[in-house]
Amino acid sequence: MALALPEDARDPVSAVIHELETAYWRPDSALRRAVTHADELAPKVIELMEMAADGVFLLPKQESLLFWGIHVLAAARCTALYQPLLRLIQLDREEYLDRLLGDAVTETLPRILISVFDGNAAPLFDLCARSTAEGFLRWTLFDAIARLTFDGAIPRATTVEFLDRFEREQMAEPGDAAWEGWQDVIWQLGIEDFYDRVRATWKDKRNSCTPCDQEFIEEKLAGARALGNTTMLAEHLRSPIDDPLKALAWTSQERHQRRARPEKDRFETDPAADVALSMQEIGWLTDFLDSRKVPETAMCMEQLDGFFCALIAGPAAPPNEYMPVVWDTGDAPDPDGGPEYDSVEQAEYVNALLTRHWKAIAKGLIVATRMSRSCGGPRTDCVDAIGRAVSSAGSRCGRRCGAREEAMTLCLRSSTWSSPLARTN
Repeated sequence: MALALPEDARDPVSAVIHELETAYWRPDSALRRAVTHADELAPKVIELMEMAADGVFLLPKQESLLFWGIHVLAAARCTALYQPLLRLIQLDREEYLDRLLGDAVTETLPRILISVFDGNAAPLFDLCARSTAEGFLRWTLFDAIARLTFDGAIPRATTVEFLDRFEREQMAEPGDAAWEGWQDVIWQLGIEDFYDRVRATWKDKRNSCTPCDQEFIEEKLAGARALGNTTMLAEHLRSPIDDPLKALAWTSQERHQRRARPEKDRFETDPAADVALSMQEIGWLTDFLDSRKVPETAMCMEQLDGFFCALIAGPAAPPNEYMPVVWDTGDAPDPDGGPEYDSVEQAEYVNALLTRHWKAIAKGLIVATRMSRSCGGPRTDCVDAIGRAVSSAGSRCGRRCGAREEAMTLCLRSSTWSSPLARTN
């Protein structure tokens, strides 16, 4: 009788998706195999892009699949990605887009756009002309426009007309990075009629191009003029993505918080290592608490650290009493208030992270308190140990939580309080 194969063994697409969802670093094998399954992968990645563009706060596994997936689909020349991608990148960079794409906004996004361009340049120009769009994002769009124009995918006359209108109508504020994207299109495509206009933006400070970069551009223009060959300037243009591994080489060196493995704890031992949140998890929870999914009065991660510390070290309180305060720090928290979850799975994930974070802090506090008592020191001497133990969770995402101050306040209270720490032997 034949043994039943695991689902992933029967379905190579599911196996690839699982590897992409759970990858911290560039998943070389999965990326290679994913390119051969691009047609099956595309609907799932595009669905996630549409969800994110509609305001859904994706789970970590969904974010990971989206990030790796768009690079795979770019290598596969999946033009169905183009329009959803333009929707996605209209998200606020600071609020959410940087969480989804990180440094890919400047490293690979222009190459992705070039690779999946569907022939419709109008929405690309419209987004580039939008003064409310973030400057470095618009620079990225200019990079894509330059290459698509050089390749003939966008008529040169159309691009020249837009460059003219961009400068005449002052579509960017002085100092906005979009001006550097504008100038790059001009010199890389050898549009000589606009050279003096570029220099004018340097002179009046609309363009914050550094003197060093100005000198570099002038040298390139002089070299092309001397040879009578402006096409040589195109060697600086971005290129489409053919191999996702090469395009993502930077991900094996750059440590993006949302995908990085937890760093070694700064203390010799972590008593809560079995339940402590990873860097990825604590980064996701931090961003979720700062997102529009939770009330404006909700605690941030630092406040949550201190609040949990105080509850664990002080008199016991049931979750139905303290959780409303997490979501509403006002004078009268709504017991029925809380996040506007996108799904049951998201709610379960958030609650699981909060539970584990509570347990991690509790373990740290208990161990630190026992260490202090075993040394025969006064209770005030355990402040630093307790603060360090609790702040270890915050240190995973490069933050210093407010737990030490909370711990100090609690440790200086009367020794008669009935709490888990007070009863610890």
